[in-house]
Amino acid sequence: DSRKQPTGLVVLRPQHTLTALTCLSHMGKRVPRDVSVIGIGHDSYLDHVRPRIAHFALDCRAYVARLCRLVIPWAMTGHWTVEEPEVQMRYVPGDTVCSR
Repeated sequence: DSRKQPTGLVVLRPQHTLTALTCLSHMGKRVPRDVSVIGIGHDSYLDHVRPRIAHFALDCRAYVARLCRLVIPWAMTGHWTVEEPEVQMRYVPGDTVCSR
């Protein structure tokens, strides 16, 4: 009901992304024409939703490699490093983002 409508939503969890798309549709909003939607995180059931949802996804191979580099030395020596693992997300384009 605000004077200036948002042009996009960034939604944290996959189930909330689906809820946001459903609510926007129920309100008569067209995605992406009226509002863009980007999800943070992704579950496989969202692959069946149309329009295809733009989202950020965890690069599982990079995450596992990083985790192994931290855990294997700990398992072998018994000493844990203070180093924090970095989680890299990659953007997966979809049809829910307006290209204007």
